[in-house]
Amino acid sequence: MYIFKESLAIEKDIKNINNKDNKVKILGTVISKINKNLIIDDKTGTINVTSTDDINNIFEGQIVRIFGRVANDTLFAEIIQDMTKLDIELYKKAKVKWEGIW
Repeated sequence: MYIFKESLAIEKDIKNINNKDNKVKILGTVISKINKNLIIDDKTGTINVTSTDDINNIFEGQIVRIFGRVANDTLFAEIIQDMTKLDIELYKKAKVKWEGIW
């Protein structure tokens, strides 16, 4: 039997991401889309995101959560989730309370 240990994606604001990070998850708005490349803005900064998957269902202005690996100031997306229906203000309040617990 093989046991694979995969690191968990750490939720980060874009301004706090650096090339030493392995896997991160971000929540932000798509501000640009060209081919398989996105620029995401989370109001703390922007980051270039590259996907190897088809992203035809992603559009500018859409709120997304992206799980991926960081390299050379780029986030290489592994999962892109549509978060358009997320109540951002409620999410922020819950996040603050959750961080206070941990």
